[in-house]
Amino acid sequence: MRNTPATWPGRSVPPTRGSGEARHYSLVYRDREIPLARGEFVIGRSRSCDLVVQDMLVSRRHARLLVSKDALFVEDLGTPNGVYVNEMPVAGAVPLRDGDRLLVGTQEISVSASPDISDRETAPPPANVGPRPPAPLTEREMPIVEPSPPPQPVEVSSSHPGFDGEETQRTEKQDGLLVMARLADRMISMGRKEAAVRLLDEHFLEIASKARQGRVIPPDVLETVGYYGMKLADFTRDGKWADLALEIHTLARRPLPLKAIDLLEADVVKLPSFDPTRLSEYQRALHDGLPQLSPAERALVERISQIVPG
Repeated sequence: MRNTPATWPGRSVPPTRGSGEARHYSLVYRDREIPLARGEFVIGRSRSCDLVVQDMLVSRRHARLLVSKDALFVEDLGTPNGVYVNEMPVAGAVPLRDGDRLLVGTQEISVSASPDISDRETAPPPANVGPRPPAPLTEREMPIVEPSPPPQPVEVSSSHPGFDGEETQRTEKQDGLLVMARLADRMISMGRKEAAVRLLDEHFLEIASKARQGRVIPPDVLETVGYYGMKLADFTRDGKWADLALEIHTLARRPLPLKAIDLLEADVVKLPSFDPTRLSEYQRALHDGLPQLSPAERALVERISQIVPG
């Protein structure tokens, strides 16, 4: 950590004044508390960072924290996959408060803030009071945290998330939906329904709008929408996500991926909020488009045609 003044980019003063009360800031990551000294604190994959995070969606220098006496800010260092605070994307320097959650790649880091008693002007302690507690660890003593892989990593292939395959081991500019899907998977594993929905709903609506305009939806995006539409419907118990995925696939006249079919057949069609007319329209559209499909796709269509709403 560089012990330099925390400033708004391009300025020599902090971005805004804090509360005026000295605060002690720290990060909580994988059950470890990491104290923050005043200055800059960089998070990324590079070993030169103050906090090293090994994650395929994390850039070498991903996020920077600006720590002052009474304020803490985070900014995205121009990464392709972004930085999120409480599931909202960061633009510029964003103030952080106690309890805020940072999403860097698929990793969640919590913010802790408390009054800094050591900075308060107080009378000298009585003679019978013992020595002050030792000062916080210096930057050289602070460990570089390299997490173990998440307990249930998302399986991805080169085409879409949620399917078997090797993960690419480099950071690259990925499709926005793919990145959001991986973050949503993390939220689903943590049981955070609203956060998962907030990450995906805008992308789903945008793709549906393009499909209604007659624009071609790439196969990998279709598969991602199909799988995560069913997954969100199952997780939130809200059939509208399945309805939206079926509408997009109906317009494209393409079958759902196998794992999406499994979810649809086993549980989603039984949801009270699921619209059975969407399924009927989809089945008819697939039947009309059979001549353009491959043998493997026709096998999926056969499976879909046998699904009956519960």
